[in-house]
Order: sequence, then C-alpha cells, then structure tokens
Amino acid sequence: MRGRAEGAAGPHAAYFEKVLEAERHAESIEEWCPGVFPGLLQTAPYARVLVRSARPTASDERVEEKVPARLARARLFEDDHSTPEYWVVLHESVLTDALLPPIEMAEQLDPVVKLTERYRIVPQIVPRRCGAYPLMAASAKVMTFPDAPPLVHRTTEDSWTLEIVTPAWPNDRVLLSRDGGLPHAGPHGERWWHIFHSSRSEIRAAGFSPSGQTIAVATSSDISLWTRVAARQG
Repeated sequence: MRGRAEGAAGPHAAYFEKVLEAERHAESIEEWCPGVFPGLLQTAPYARVLVRSARPTASDERVEEKVPARLARARLFEDDHSTPEYWVVLHESVLTDALLPPIEMAEQLDPVVKLTERYRIVPQIVPRRCGAYPLMAASAKVMTFPDAPPLVHRTTEDSWTLEIVTPAWPNDRVLLSRDGGLPHAGPHGERWWHIFHSSRSEIRAAGFSPSGQTIAVATSSDISLWTRVAARQG
C-alpha cells in the first residue's frame, strides 16, 4: 500500500508545503471541514490522535515530530495578526462525536471559543438534521491574496490537487496537478494541467468525487465530468 509522499526530513507531506506557504500569505481563508477540526484550529492531543489514526504503524517519535508542526500553523491567529480573515464551516458531528476524552475535548473547543469571542475567526455549524448537502465527503479551502488571484484548493488521498484560479475576472480556470499546487513546477502537461477555462459562465463548484477518481466542474450553465485512471498498486 502506498503512503503519502513526505519531504526528506520535514514533518509535513511534501505536496502540502505549498498550501502552508499560501496560508502564510493569504488575506482571507474560508474552510469547509465535514469530519474533523481543521489543522489551523487543532490542539496537541487532537492533532496527535489524527496523526496516529492516519499512520497507525508510525513510531511515537515520528508522530510527535508532526504534532508541533501542525500547531505552529495557528500562529496566524496571534494577537498581532489581523490577517488572514478566517471563516470555517464545521459539521455538527465535529463537536458532538468526540475523538478525545471529555476534558481533552473541552480543551480542543476552548481556543476556538476564545478566537471567536475576540472576533478573530468566524465559525459556522451545519446541523446534523439538515440531511444531504454538497461536499459531504471532502474538505475544501478558499484563499484570497492582496497581490494574486484567489485560490480554491482540494486534494485527494493520493496527492492529486484541484485548484480554481481567476487570473483576470471573469476568466476562471481549473487546474489539476501532482506537484502540490501553485506555483507549479515544470511545463504544462507534465505534472500540472489546465483542464477547464470559463469565460462566459460563472464557475459554481469544482471538486473530486469521494474516491478521488472523478472530477466535476459545475458552471451556471453546464456540468463537466472527467475520470482519471487510478495508479496501479505495486
């Protein structure tokens, strides 16, 4: 079974490094997380249990290496930082289906409440009773920048990335890549592809299916679907 690509010695997956760099320069971040608290809001115990669940055979040392790196992302919310504006939408189950013992789960909720009380972040909750809704099985992140086009970021479990960029409104473009996302390495057609260009109809949504094998792009007038061939298991 294949694992995610890792940097040579870094605590983050190699493909995710560009996302972290984008976070540091973003003017705003809007995040949808249907299953767990996002990395920017995780405490050490919460991050630890998620890292362990993703890597059940990893050594304790390897797990502990990743936890402080994840917590360091929350420096964006320190008192002297007014950006990025952060808006997060969580499903009710993230709050009620505890991954930790009661005390540690309360400690996970506490910083989220404090950030909200000082108007640093805006959380919203999708109630469990709402039934089916878009993006039930996948997370998404939207980032805007003071000197670059907006970016919508989605990633599959095998590190394929889908991004929506707007180099010049209303010309939205959808990019598929295996190099971790913008800025892309190498020429078009090797590890990144421009798969959709919308100049007349507004893009409403784009994303992967739960399996990650199908890509859907919906505009105000059409829906386009692509299917990629899964990599062979060695």
